[in-house]
Amino acid sequence: EEFTLADNGIQVEANMNVTIYNSDVLIPENIIQTLIYHSSCSRNLFLKDRFGSVQLVVFINDVQGEVSCFFNATYTFSIQNEGEFSATLASLISITNIGVFNLTDEVIGQEIGPGNTFTVDREIQIDLTVRQRYTALSTITGTSPQGNLCRDTDFLTFTAGNPLPPIFPTVSPTIAPTSTPQPTPDPLTSACELNGIIRCTVTAGQNTNCRGLNVPPVTSRQCLGSNADRLQFVYTGAGCPGNNMAQGFICSDRNGGPQQLQNVWVQIGSGTANLIFDAPVQLGELFNVFGLVPNTLPDLIDVTISTVAAGGGPGQLRQEMRLSADCNPEDGLSLLSTFGSFILSGFTNAQIGEQNAFATVEIRYAVENRGILNADVIGASSVSDFGNEPSLLNSPTTIAFRDELSLGAPEIRTINLIIEAMTTFNFQLDVQGQSTAGQVACSDMRQFAFTVM
Repeated sequence: EEFTLADNGIQVEANMNVTIYNSDVLIPENIIQTLIYHSSCSRNLFLKDRFGSVQLVVFINDVQGEVSCFFNATYTFSIQNEGEFSATLASLISITNIGVFNLTDEVIGQEIGPGNTFTVDREIQIDLTVRQRYTALSTITGTSPQGNLCRDTDFLTFTAGNPLPPIFPTVSPTIAPTSTPQPTPDPLTSACELNGIIRCTVTAGQNTNCRGLNVPPVTSRQCLGSNADRLQFVYTGAGCPGNNMAQGFICSDRNGGPQQLQNVWVQIGSGTANLIFDAPVQLGELFNVFGLVPNTLPDLIDVTISTVAAGGGPGQLRQEMRLSADCNPEDGLSLLSTFGSFILSGFTNAQIGEQNAFATVEIRYAVENRGILNADVIGASSVSDFGNEPSLLNSPTTIAFRDELSLGAPEIRTINLIIEAMTTFNFQLDVQGQSTAGQVACSDMRQFAFTVM
């Protein structure tokens, strides 16, 4: 907590007496520290000087004005409508290294016309004496006049701050006083203690546990019994000819077929009415189709795949299909079966339950300072079966004791559980660091593995 010493415009006294209590009952028994320090600029007085458990972070005098460790910066979120129709904003969330900014209340309901821009500002404080990487991953969502959802994401990163040179009378701050007899550590000789962290999460699939990924049993890979409650497809952009011989399956390419279009508009329903899916889909994207009340899908579902119109919604028709969802043996609703531009990647019904052939796995790296003093992370790299960029740190970064620093961008992979059966995925994180004051080296190596069983 910051506090200010000021005397209503009069210069503060040259000598300061400081008494620190462990409660708001100011009696001698509750004193945990007393000290006297010289506060006049006639002697050496530097930013970040520490006197016992208080530290100088700002000073003001007639010659230099205000000198501070901190700088107030402003994040400006600029939202531009690049479409040909108006859009109504629904949410704005930015995940940064200093916290999550939920700016939805400032944008929700705001309508932006074509070519117009709407901005939102959020002020942050930067400690200029600590060199660190600042990041902001921001996502904006909105809706078109027809109610279609649209979103965009942007990532900002920059590095700011520089450690003060070690020339000050108090080289490094010590930890706060305690009532225990444990001695205060020497910042020049105390080693740092870094702990590498590898986090693995299943963001789409059977569960959220990477070590709980299982190959769908052979006896459960075909939907049999009552109508499916859910079908999951992956869009491949393939044409119709010869890719499925299931009874009752009909597929026709129109206007040259999908031809691996990157973005298409998919509509699924029973006939031309009762649409149960009506949204844009990207090449390689997994998407789920659910039935209406009472949740089961109709016996026959009709699918149209079109280009995306300039104003949103379906454009030129490229493929149309009809397939059965009533889970009879002859309907061919088996995992990894191909239906035109779709591959069946998952299904759910009452008899077999939920089955998925794919799982999306996300790997995140971090380092934690488990020491009792600040530490500088000077290097971080990974070895990953996902094949991402090994270097995870752009520049040395200081982290306070008990704090955690995220490293690099998440590694994301969609795994075909059937093809990758009994495959083990391995990950390794190496971090190097040093104590901020004494440059005493420390490092850590962490490994993680999971197997598709």
